[in-house]
Amino acid sequence: MISKDVLIIGGGVSGLSAGIYLQMNGYQTAIYEKHYLPGGVCTGWYKDGFYIDGCIHWLMGTKEGTGYNRMWKELTVLDNVPIYYPEEFLRIKLSNGEDFVIKRDKTIFIEELKRLAPEDENFINELNQSLNDMAKAEVFFEKPDDIANFFDKLKTFKQLGPSIKVYGKYSKITIGELLESFHSPYLKEVITEIMKMDDFVAISLFTTLNNFFTRNGGIPEGGSLAFAKRLAERYKSLGGELYLRMPVEKIIVDDKHTATGIELQDGTIVEGKRIVSAADGFITYKLFLQDKYMDSKMKKFYQESKPFKPLLICSYGAADKLEDIPHGVSIPLNNGIDIGGGKLEKRLTIRVQNIDSTLNKKKGTVLQVNIFSEWEYWDELYKDRELYDSRKEQLARDVQQAIEEVYPNLIGRIQYIDVATPKTFFHFTNVWNGAFEGWKLTPHNIKMKIPKKITGLTNAYHIGQWTTPGGGIPIAAKDGRNIARILCHEDKKPFLTEQGQ
Repeated sequence: MISKDVLIIGGGVSGLSAGIYLQMNGYQTAIYEKHYLPGGVCTGWYKDGFYIDGCIHWLMGTKEGTGYNRMWKELTVLDNVPIYYPEEFLRIKLSNGEDFVIKRDKTIFIEELKRLAPEDENFINELNQSLNDMAKAEVFFEKPDDIANFFDKLKTFKQLGPSIKVYGKYSKITIGELLESFHSPYLKEVITEIMKMDDFVAISLFTTLNNFFTRNGGIPEGGSLAFAKRLAERYKSLGGELYLRMPVEKIIVDDKHTATGIELQDGTIVEGKRIVSAADGFITYKLFLQDKYMDSKMKKFYQESKPFKPLLICSYGAADKLEDIPHGVSIPLNNGIDIGGGKLEKRLTIRVQNIDSTLNKKKGTVLQVNIFSEWEYWDELYKDRELYDSRKEQLARDVQQAIEEVYPNLIGRIQYIDVATPKTFFHFTNVWNGAFEGWKLTPHNIKMKIPKKITGLTNAYHIGQWTTPGGGIPIAAKDGRNIARILCHEDKKPFLTEQGQ
């Protein structure tokens, strides 16, 4: 086998994006992926004829003229793909019995917040102005930090415009700290249900709402699985070689600390001039590099940063389109649900996936509930498969019963049930502790810059959600673009965003 310019470990979004941009810039690449499907955690699956989406709820960069939209066009992943924009972001059943509905009209949203929480009018006015400022900002930064100079960084500040004050203020506190500043318990409920994570950085609330209100967060037709397959087809059309069901065992390093290739789990050796790991950080450093190349700074980062908790995904295939159930709704539970690990879930967020008519053509639709879970509980339970399967079935019944207590008209319409646990994600992707994203974005790590080049190696790199706190599909794809730009910079080549230009 001829030595490739770049070997990429992992055929998720970041690995596929890296492959596409590198191929466009004249590099010969090959991607090695464990799963039989490309996409990593950006995936979906069919069970009993129902399509179950495991990733995209909305995608940043669907608005024309934005930097991330330009990136999607470079990748051609949204070309001729209809984008859906639900008119409701979320419907929240509050403790006072009211349904608070977040619709796409920002003016109505602000007015409703003031009606709901007049004692917090000062913050609501600030939120309104902040969203106005953020709507004018551009958050796609052309050059990665690894190669950005002073003038590139100055351009970054200019792109943010007046919103830089918003980023400066709300990047220093968590959602939980923001909640403590509110007087109204109902405002606290609304913000809690939008974000779900008290320890996440508060600026994420503003960016989430801004993307919704500016129509920069739509849902691509076909869902996550089709999105991943389009990326893979684009990569192969450029001459890239995608090898599925070929898990990597380690990165081969010689005595001069140069990566010379990879060894697959079947013992096959593949030579490469550069190695890019798009796998998670723990697999990359502890397995592929045998725990030899994590410097003290990186070790400190891994010890102090908080990864996302893994998900339980309960999906229910219905006989019809469930048009009488809201697209997205958060409901309180009269009795909490034991989800394992000593955690009692007191609310559920339901999403009805009936907006895309191309899915479930022969069936009705899928109602889905995502719940943050505990890896250790499911990892231990998995050792007894009978007990594991029984626990999944019980959880599915408990969640279904809780939903039907709020929506009794749903009774009798469920035809199929599927439960994906953290072990499901681990089985297909090897992702550490089944996490669907890498590190939570916090005030502690928001300004941390993790270099893409692995310390101590001359030609090995690490990209993806585990190198950029916050994660998400756009960030993963941008990391693939960034590594291609970094390699072009190292080789003193112009960076191209179209093949041969």
